[in-house]
Amino acid sequence: MLGEYEVAREYGVQMLDVAIEVGDRVMESTAYINLAWGASAQEDWQVAEKYILKGLVFKREIHQLDALAEGLVWLGHIELGLHRPLEAELAFRESMEIRNELEQEALQVESMSGLSRALLVQGNLAEAQDYVEKIIDYIARNEKLSGTWEPMRIYWTCYQLLRETKDPRKEEFLKDAVENLKKMAAKIPGETARVRFVTNIPWHREIMAEWKLVRHQDE
Repeated sequence: MLGEYEVAREYGVQMLDVAIEVGDRVMESTAYINLAWGASAQEDWQVAEKYILKGLVFKREIHQLDALAEGLVWLGHIELGLHRPLEAELAFRESMEIRNELEQEALQVESMSGLSRALLVQGNLAEAQDYVEKIIDYIARNEKLSGTWEPMRIYWTCYQLLRETKDPRKEEFLKDAVENLKKMAAKIPGETARVRFVTNIPWHREIMAEWKLVRHQDE
């Protein structure tokens, strides 16, 4: 979550090795899902796909719904990275349904955000917009998006839809995203870690680049 992906991958591999050694398939499947998360954030799509498919198989077998819903989100992002938006849509929809069943509103918003992105890629603006409006309403009630894994990714997805539809709220929404990102970064000890948090995480980097572009255009 801090953007230290190489370190995260090292720990993930160690976790996987231990899980295999002791025969703990729950830990093993979780390690695969975590490794897929990190690899997808680095846009290492082929590796991420290999990990996520292995992780999801056992989560389905043991009906570990919470972990399955999380893994399906990463699967959706990976499918988008591999230019398979329909498959991504199916993964996000299944994740959203599980979160709804478990009454996990914050995490359902994360699944919904991914779904809206998959729909946007397919040109289904109307349905994507419906979901984004629900997310914006949720953000109005829960500004920090506490409980979500990647809050700024949700902001970035919503902004992309607002930009695509030329919604007049887009610039103010982007400004809010930048302010929240800066607040999150400010809480991280050490200048190097703060810079890494903004520059290593793709959607953080994209938010700041877009903000710079918008400000330049306004001058």
